[in-house]
Amino acid sequence: MPNNEYTIQAASPAISGELVRFFEEFYAITDDPSEIENYVDQFTADAVFIRGGAEPTRGADEIRTWRKHAFDYMKSCKHIPHKMFSLGPESNEVMLYGQVTIGHLNSQISMGGYAVRAILEKDRIEQKWRLAYYEVFMDVQELSKAGAL
Repeated sequence: MPNNEYTIQAASPAISGELVRFFEEFYAITDDPSEIENYVDQFTADAVFIRGGAEPTRGADEIRTWRKHAFDYMKSCKHIPHKMFSLGPESNEVMLYGQVTIGHLNSQISMGGYAVRAILEKDRIEQKWRLAYYEVFMDVQELSKAGAL
């Protein structure tokens, strides 16, 4: 189900429409705190997830644990992805960038840029794309100004 709020411009014409749709749906799920299991299902069972230089979160169990507490430190989160880049039409590795707005528990709001490097795998049985590697690079200066760090 397309969500126009999360529309991504494919900067490389060779990017698969399936991958663009995956990320549009992924960010809609990411921004909904009630989407715990659906969020975890976007990753492979042994995925590596790295956030802003933090220690890697590895595998479904660790991702689930992190996700259950992700909104303990914020009231809201809104990703606005802008562009996505790929190495070629058959590549399952992409980079994208966008803007994120975070509503903090102290009622401050911060906005900052983010970039992602992702490697996806297509499940052979379900024919569903999942993240095998997902690394987020963020500008934490705005978060720090809001007193969130």
